[in-house]
Amino acid sequence: MLYKLNNPPSVEQHAECIIHLFVRDANGAPVPGARVKVWAGPPPTGLPAYWNDDQPFRNPNAAGMLEFITVGGPMPDNRDYWMQIVDNSGAPQSDPVQFHFPPGSTIWLTATLQPGGAPVGSAPATPSGPATSPSTTPPPTATMDPRLASMHVTVQPVNVAPGQAYWKIISAQYQDESEAGGNHNVYYTALDQNGMPAPGVPVQFDWMGRDANDVPSQVYTDGNGSANYAMYHGAQGWRPEEGPGPYYAWLGDPDLRGRNPTNTPGEKLIGAGLPMNRHVNFIVTWKKVIAAAPAPAPQPTQQPAAQPVVAPKPPAPATPPPPAPSAPAASAGTTYTVQSGDTLYRIAAKFGVTVAALVATNNIANPNLIKPGQVLKIPSK
Repeated sequence: MLYKLNNPPSVEQHAECIIHLFVRDANGAPVPGARVKVWAGPPPTGLPAYWNDDQPFRNPNAAGMLEFITVGGPMPDNRDYWMQIVDNSGAPQSDPVQFHFPPGSTIWLTATLQPGGAPVGSAPATPSGPATSPSTTPPPTATMDPRLASMHVTVQPVNVAPGQAYWKIISAQYQDESEAGGNHNVYYTALDQNGMPAPGVPVQFDWMGRDANDVPSQVYTDGNGSANYAMYHGAQGWRPEEGPGPYYAWLGDPDLRGRNPTNTPGEKLIGAGLPMNRHVNFIVTWKKVIAAAPAPAPQPTQQPAAQPVVAPKPPAPATPPPPAPSAPAASAGTTYTVQSGDTLYRIAAKFGVTVAALVATNNIANPNLIKPGQVLKIPSK
């Protein structure tokens, strides 16, 4: 199979039962266009199914995450849900992934499918050569959408010393008007050095002509390592054939006041925008890497005199990112207008309430289906 399960699903205790499936490419970047089939059935294969999804397949969001709410509260009985990636013809591209919910449980189950991932339970590979230290590991190669070059959208590298951590762009993808679904965002995904979602990372977004005093509140990646900013129309539409667009996106330092609170700079995506004010998306993934030391100079053929060996000084650890802002308290009569990319659990987390309370307060029949522009009442805590 093309996609493999990296690890057994992780379990978190919450107030409802939710599945999160992340679909990543070989570099760890999200795959929002994947097709995922969902059903419920008995082990060990989930067949014959005792419940089939009313949709033939579901797509992960721009962060490569598919969220599926099974029950908005405790699981009433013993259930096993299954997810499987399929191609356009319906042929399987992964083995079925089992998500088990015991009766009475209120848990979130999270798993990741990625090409070339080690099958669960397999032994770790034995290195064929000497171990390589993180400071000399080559950074991953960036996967760039070929359309970006003709639009003058580029990546601005950072200048860092050997051994310093920084955020490297490993994937930059583009969705045109026919693919963006009416959205007009820059979608951010942050991965740690192990390729796992990195929460709490400062997200930066800037634009040409911004007044120096117009500094928006600092945004951080969420628990899934994701964030997004909306792009807006200008008085005159951006013409990509004439030069780069007005927006810049990066993670980490510097912030919009020129400060470096995390000591971890990030490569920038330069020149995003809305071509002739059409709605498009830019989907960008950063991975935290360690800058490699320069290659050693060629050695002379004659035997040099013995020199004392001095161990390199290890790099100083990066300052941990500041915690994300706490959720605002919901007062009586509070409402929220659903934005593009929102899910019920993100809205619930934003206001410090449960998904079950949101569903009950708003009489939501299908918790997996909310639409941009929909106004939700926020229950009091």
